[in-house]
Amino acid sequence: MARKRGGLAAPMPVAVVAGTSELPWRSLPGLDRLLVAPLDPIGFMESLLDMLMTIPGIDAAWIGHPNDDGRLVPEVVRGPYAAVISDPAQMVDLHEGSRSLGPAGRAWRSGTAVLSEDVVHEEGLDPWRKDWLRLGLRVSASIPLTGVNGAHRILSLYSGEPAFFQLNWPVGVLSEFGRVIGTAIETRLHHRALLRANRLLDTLLVGVETLLDPASEASVLRGICKRLSETDLFSCAAIGQVDRDGMFGYAIAHGKAAADVRGLAQPLDQDDSQQLLGVLAWKTGVLQTADDYASLSRLRPWREFAVRGGWQSAAAAPIHRASALFAVLFLVSEDNAVIDGDTRRLISQLANNIGRALDQVDLKAALRAEREHQSMIARHDKLTNLPNRRAFEETLPVVLTHAGRHGTVIGLGILDLDNFKPINDCYGHAAGDTVLCTLARRLRGALRDVDFVARLGGDEFALIIEDLNSIERLNGFCDRLGAIIAQPIELDHGEWVVLKASLGFTFYPADREPPETLIRHADIALYASKAAKATRTRFWETYQALIGAAPAQSRYRALLHSRSVEVHFQPIITVRTGTVTAIEALARLRDGEDVIAPGVFLPDFNAEDREMLFDVVLRQGIAALQQLAFVAPALHLSINVDAEVLTRGSVLPMIEAALAGSGIAPARLVVEILESHEFSDPDVAQERLGRLRRRGVAIAIDDLGIEFSTIQRVQTLQVDHLKIDRAFLADVMSNPNNLVSLASNITMAASLGLSLCIEGVETLDMLDALRILRAPLAQGFGIARPMPLAALTQFLSDHVAPTHEDQPRSLLGAYAMHIRWVRAFLFAPDEPAVWHHLRRSSPLSLTMFLRRNGLDRTPLGDAYAALMTLTDQPELDISAVSIASDRVRALLCEAIVAQGAAARARPAAETISPPRRRRAGGSVSVARGTGVG
Repeated sequence: MARKRGGLAAPMPVAVVAGTSELPWRSLPGLDRLLVAPLDPIGFMESLLDMLMTIPGIDAAWIGHPNDDGRLVPEVVRGPYAAVISDPAQMVDLHEGSRSLGPAGRAWRSGTAVLSEDVVHEEGLDPWRKDWLRLGLRVSASIPLTGVNGAHRILSLYSGEPAFFQLNWPVGVLSEFGRVIGTAIETRLHHRALLRANRLLDTLLVGVETLLDPASEASVLRGICKRLSETDLFSCAAIGQVDRDGMFGYAIAHGKAAADVRGLAQPLDQDDSQQLLGVLAWKTGVLQTADDYASLSRLRPWREFAVRGGWQSAAAAPIHRASALFAVLFLVSEDNAVIDGDTRRLISQLANNIGRALDQVDLKAALRAEREHQSMIARHDKLTNLPNRRAFEETLPVVLTHAGRHGTVIGLGILDLDNFKPINDCYGHAAGDTVLCTLARRLRGALRDVDFVARLGGDEFALIIEDLNSIERLNGFCDRLGAIIAQPIELDHGEWVVLKASLGFTFYPADREPPETLIRHADIALYASKAAKATRTRFWETYQALIGAAPAQSRYRALLHSRSVEVHFQPIITVRTGTVTAIEALARLRDGEDVIAPGVFLPDFNAEDREMLFDVVLRQGIAALQQLAFVAPALHLSINVDAEVLTRGSVLPMIEAALAGSGIAPARLVVEILESHEFSDPDVAQERLGRLRRRGVAIAIDDLGIEFSTIQRVQTLQVDHLKIDRAFLADVMSNPNNLVSLASNITMAASLGLSLCIEGVETLDMLDALRILRAPLAQGFGIARPMPLAALTQFLSDHVAPTHEDQPRSLLGAYAMHIRWVRAFLFAPDEPAVWHHLRRSSPLSLTMFLRRNGLDRTPLGDAYAALMTLTDQPELDISAVSIASDRVRALLCEAIVAQGAAARARPAAETISPPRRRRAGGSVSVARGTGVG
């Protein structure tokens, strides 16, 4: 009768006749199916042990492989022996010591199966005798699992019947069984290695793209750790360094168990056989690796971290910056077989790439500093160190463009000293220089950071004053300026002089003329002031007053105060999925049948008006989120506010009042800082933004790359979101190379850990390119125009996100894909496997796109095929590949430009027709422009 197990009858034992050719494992139900089943190595071993455990008499089983310490590490265990054999102190030694004399150690060294005697009598089982007897185990069979290169694992079976294996399991039969099972496992290991090779190359491409266009040291290190921890290959990535006290540790870590990695620390001067991999890499300057991390005696102090975090394999690679050791890249994997020759080369290449990226950061910083120095010399007055005429003439058009875009008023002033020549004649040119330098310092101190002052030459200065929305504001500014100019100046010899000056102003946009005409108008006002020196009551004059056109309050302010504000909403989508994740609230004024845009009415609004406008838009936006809860319960709301209104201190109270009782979480609100004003007091700005952030409100900066939105400002203000100005996409169909700059900004934002939204998406082709470039968010007329709440509700109800796919759907998307390929090419290591991957199996290949759209037999298709052929050569000709790549890019640009011209030639209704309902699928037309077909 079969023995009982857990009250159930076990299957009858397999009939075995010693000395016959009948093999017991051939009779195992389902073994033949298991041998050909599409399982990974672990899945196969688990199924095999489950099958063996159904044989009556077998009470425990495990399969293990040797680790770096020469011990057998269990991979799969069944039965009550798991806790014992998984303890590093109880593991089988393969080569020497008391734990190497058991049947498993002897089987590994001999290459044949070994059957133990009863544990009561066999000396080789002394280290485990108590545990065996406690668990009811008496004998074992240890079977080498062999493949092409010999044994790679041991299968150990246990029974509580003292004569079980001796009676029923001939050694020859077991050895043959080990060869069959070993070959099956080895085949699966090879398949896993092939899959891992592709994962390695994809991981390398992730690293390459992350390290392109590095913005700063922090963005390089944090960005690469974040991206590597998100791959299928590594579960955690960290950067280790030595602090000033000589302690090695990981301050930067991302991924699973990152907190545990940050807890790893060791003094660098500790001379111990048990050292962190990172410490060894730092001391030796070479790559250090470990498979079966938790089982290694040299890493025993950190076993708890490894077990808790599921670390199976780990590696530490030194990073060199400017040829000197700078840091260590530490990577952890949950795969116990990941560290092989290919992986070592990949990790070393990643560390080298990080070092190269850091060298680029240093080089860019040095070049930037030199350019800034040279630019300052070329654009600054040598005597006063103020910007000179050239800088003034370059700055004025930019400021005017910014003012026109955001609806602000600019005051342009020309200042001239009335009594400078007598001072020069009386006291000498050195005294005149002292006067000019002193005045320059006082003028600079009187202006805000956003304002501008330049010395045009001699005793003439230019002023650009922003945000002058009323004549009263100009009066106050000029009164303060006059008091500063009139302060006595002490000369080198102790004499004192008092300056007198004349000032002429004109206003934009009241004076809508080109820059050179505005300067002439300010000059006219200046000379009018000079002409009236004897009778004037103030030292300044305005061009508008001279022509009787002083600005007055308009009907737009009246509409605001009469609550005629109407809010429209523009959807923002997640590019990868096409789902609507946020809406931006945009103010309009309703005047009867007319709807007035912000660019028209904002120039007439002062800070109090804009503050009131923010409150109205905020409350309507919160109400909209409440009404949209049934169709979009997690929708975020973005609301614009300028820097001046934000620093007045009323924004947070307004937000708290609007949110009170609404049921809307503060985290769903994004305050978007407009470019219309600069922060006059950065400390106050930081305090205001900090309060908003602590309340849970997210902060965004609008129009990245335009005017004040510099990377330095982004980092100083510690924002959460960035918005790329529509200018980057405005003429992309006539100049596709703009996508290169856009790709750099996307990479930069990812490296800084910031959310990024691309504005101005006018066509589906643009959206396709953004998807290929992995842009996170997008908005624009090509997705949806701003619309009233009722229309938005219908839009969200009807909206169906398109099907996600990796291949481009348009020529512009193909160009974006080629940009990514080129960026990967620039950083890819010079290894044949990498180039083979880039050519044939890379997700960045355009081969499928060209074939699907009938472009594979056009000049573009021929050029791309030639490029792929070059990259598949054993010896790469980098120059030839670069030329071929440029040829592909030129043909793509040519085709895109032709497609754009054809679209512009069609009626407007054909070029942009943002659908109210987006259906998945559908083909995308690809125009065959010049050079494409």
